[in-house]
Amino acid sequence: MIGVQSEAAPALHTAWSEGHLKAHDRMETFAEGVATRVPFALTMGLLRERLDEFHLVSEDTIRDGIRELLVSESIVAEGASATSLAALRETRERIRGKTVVFPISGRNIDTAHLHDVLEGRDSSE
Repeated sequence: MIGVQSEAAPALHTAWSEGHLKAHDRMETFAEGVATRVPFALTMGLLRERLDEFHLVSEDTIRDGIRELLVSESIVAEGASATSLAALRETRERIRGKTVVFPISGRNIDTAHLHDVLEGRDSSE
């Protein structure tokens, strides 16, 4: 199992990689469902127990995932939900030929933000 987090909010990834529960000084992602600065013990315990890998993905790749899901598959997805597709895109050569399942579960995206993503704009600017 592979975990995915935005590189603009790396608190969980850093805590998982380094084995601590320290708060991170940065949380700048638009993907609200993965926007955290503070790792919690229960969550980290589950991640350490179940994850084989943990990847950071770019905000642009997350936006590309939202856009691709809507345009190609008619699926509305929020940023946090599109992180799994972002990770697939960034690791496609390594996983080529393997059976892969990735969840698309969050669809809570503001209409104005979705419009910005579809137009290729960064709404955080």
